[in-house]
Amino acid sequence: MTRLRAMARACLGVALVVFALVGAACAGAVGPGVGTLRYLNRNPVWAVNDRNHVAEPPGFHPEFLLLDGFDDAFYRRITLPLEMREPHRAKNVNSLGEVPDSSWFENRLGRGRLTAAAVARGPGIAGGPDVANPLVVVSGKIGGASAGFIVEDKSGDRFIVKFDNPSWPILETASDVITQRLLWALGYHVSDNQVVTFRRDQLQLSPTATVRDQHGYKRKMTERDIETNLARAHRDRGGEYRALFSRFIEGTLLGGIYQEGTRPGDGNDTIAHEYRRELRGLRLICAWLQHTDMKEGNTLAVWIEDPRQPGVHYVKHFLIDFGNTLGAFAVLGKRPADGHVETLDWDYFVSAITFGLWKRPWEGVRHSGYEGVGLFDVEHFDPAGFSPHGPYVPFLLADPYDEFWAAKQMMLLTAAHIAAAVEQGKLRDQRAADELQRVLIGRQRKAARYAFRRVNPLDRFALTGDGAVVQLCFADLLLAYGLDDVDALSSRYSARAYAADGRVLGEARQLTRRAGGSLCSVGLPLARTADQYTIIRLDTWRGSRQLRPVEVHVARSSASRMIRIIGIHRR
Repeated sequence: MTRLRAMARACLGVALVVFALVGAACAGAVGPGVGTLRYLNRNPVWAVNDRNHVAEPPGFHPEFLLLDGFDDAFYRRITLPLEMREPHRAKNVNSLGEVPDSSWFENRLGRGRLTAAAVARGPGIAGGPDVANPLVVVSGKIGGASAGFIVEDKSGDRFIVKFDNPSWPILETASDVITQRLLWALGYHVSDNQVVTFRRDQLQLSPTATVRDQHGYKRKMTERDIETNLARAHRDRGGEYRALFSRFIEGTLLGGIYQEGTRPGDGNDTIAHEYRRELRGLRLICAWLQHTDMKEGNTLAVWIEDPRQPGVHYVKHFLIDFGNTLGAFAVLGKRPADGHVETLDWDYFVSAITFGLWKRPWEGVRHSGYEGVGLFDVEHFDPAGFSPHGPYVPFLLADPYDEFWAAKQMMLLTAAHIAAAVEQGKLRDQRAADELQRVLIGRQRKAARYAFRRVNPLDRFALTGDGAVVQLCFADLLLAYGLDDVDALSSRYSARAYAADGRVLGEARQLTRRAGGSLCSVGLPLARTADQYTIIRLDTWRGSRQLRPVEVHVARSSASRMIRIIGIHRR
């Protein structure tokens, strides 16, 4: 008994220490003063040079379906917690917390004007295949469950051709192209996909075409192989086939992108993939699009020649294969819980214990009844509870700041951008297109509301003034997008300036929010040093709750002699 009491006291002591440390950390996060982080007095980096020459293709990364499935479902679930990693924020961001352009990501929305017409066009330059001339079948399709093959058009371009399930025509092809256009607009590198219709007489079999049998052995492809594929495809009343044409990506394919670590042999790959913000923040984007099949096998690294520097090769990173998004897999896989639970449904045991009395979050989801639209709605969408089919390590390590970044990118997509992407799905019923657009916008706002509530969502910083004082303007994104009427009434803000050494430079200024969620603080003093390095701390309250501060670091450029923002620290 004495030993039990001693153990109990020890456990209580440990708990009190933990609570004290947590309390101290929380108090320090919102207490007076500024943090210890300081930035170099230079402009933020918006492009990373990771296109240095890689002389040889790095090793191919094969996909082992059974082994990878075991790792995702069991092994990494056990080993990842045992590693007891300290939480780390993303390591590939600039001083503003943004992701620079690289072989992984490009700021198409964030730093430029991306038109709806550009979204409709997507990554394609020459458009889809030349269907005015015969399409030559050169081989069978490798991988995937859907019917299809590989064709070459008159110009010599090759395409992977995939068909819809005859029971659900339009669904997969539309979902793939719509998601592909949205991901491209958000900044990701994707394959060039188009929805194309053609007739059987447009297909010609190449005399050198091959196909692999069920045992993996290569043999000569026959007309019967084409017919077998077409028999599994939907054909409309006019006799035409609808298919997804995905243009071959130029270069040497290296297999999927590792979830963790870096690729051996690629000297440009210096940041462990689990610490890349564009991969961690992708969790929220996948939740929005119900992209539950996110895994290494649906990513691709390619050793390519730099078009701007002939003879220079580097590795470029792509996301591929989006046919199971937008609720398509919930229909095709007969899995209404898609997006809510993993392939191994642990919640099943809770439901069984309660004899079904516990209503699960996805119960009640219904199909809209529109052709080409999956089990995809706003009402049952839970951004926090989103779950892909299996664990994806960058998603598991994602923090609120990764998802804040992702939400900012998503909200830059306007209704016109989304409509342009939906149009490329070539749905036959305008009501289906309207419904899909409605759901996408509803889920977009719901995901952003979730992400913006988890941080102090101040952004869009602008600095004016060039003397002893400056004016800093910014926006509260939660309110600027009209995502929370309650917080709009209870929110308060203050700003205070500090020198680089942490000395207070003046009184705190209470700020008044303007229409549209914007705020400005006038007369903030600058430090009296050579570069006038000053930290402006912004505090936000939602009612009585104080959010973590945002610190805006400003300094005078030695070249232009202008005061500008050099860093943003979200504590």
